[in-house]
Amino acid sequence: MIMCAPSPHHSPPLLQMIMLFFILFNSLSYHRFSSTHRSFLSSIAVETEPQSYSEAKDFPEWRNAMQYEIDALCENKNWSLVPLPNGKKEIGC
Repeated sequence: MIMCAPSPHHSPPLLQMIMLFFILFNSLSYHRFSSTHRSFLSSIAVETEPQSYSEAKDFPEWRNAMQYEIDALCENKNWSLVPLPNGKKEIGC
């Protein structure tokens, strides 16, 4: 649990609410919330997931996660790199 010293700019109840929000946000499961509530919770998230490789490549934790996945695929021999056939376009995943 993260402990914070009271700030002169925050009243203790507000600080407690912020800490509670942080704890809940990092430990809740969202599968029982309605889609409306999940959308609301997503809109107030402090951290968002990158929507593309060009966004993800700027964050070391995402680069590490991508490399981990590629290494696992190679180690398990689940894939191999091959040239794209002429006239075909790659797809995302």
